[in-house]
Amino acid sequence: MPKPYSNESENEFVARCMGDSEARQDFPNAQQRIAFCYSVWESETKQPSREEGRNAES
Repeated sequence: MPKPYSNESENEFVARCMGDSEARQDFPNAQQRIAFCYSVWESETKQPSREEGRNAES
């Protein structure tokens, strides 16, 4: 499964993660896969994603 690179932005990582063959196989549903990708970003960088911020405003 993909992990963020040290110089990679959130958007770059999520785009790369969404296209990752293993992530696509494990999460064929795009909504599940994007949730997984944002979760990996948050856990690996210890930074809340911008997506999480949008959900908190709802």
